[in-house]
Amino acid sequence: LLVTNDGEWANRIAHPKYGVLKEYIVTTTQKVKPMHLEKIAEGTEVEGTFVVPKGVYSFDRRTGDPKHEYKVRVVVGEGKKHEVRELVANAGLQVTALKRVRIGQLS
Repeated sequence: LLVTNDGEWANRIAHPKYGVLKEYIVTTTQKVKPMHLEKIAEGTEVEGTFVVPKGVYSFDRRTGDPKHEYKVRVVVGEGKKHEVRELVANAGLQVTALKRVRIGQLS
């Protein structure tokens, strides 16, 4: 959680046009296969703009929950609304949870 009274700095961090990298952990109940990662990495159209993630990584970190949750790490530069959800859905995966874990160098 970031709190600031510097509106200019906050805008530079949050606005997509500045290209600050944002990293997300996506949770899905579907087993993530290499074809899913490739499809996410190809990119998709979001809000009339074709977007391609800066990085896509799978890691099998199960929570111990019998639902067998799988995780994908997605790094984006634009951070458009629903960008990560659209990228993952385009690969045929259903997002059950989405968490931003890094903005720029801040994690």
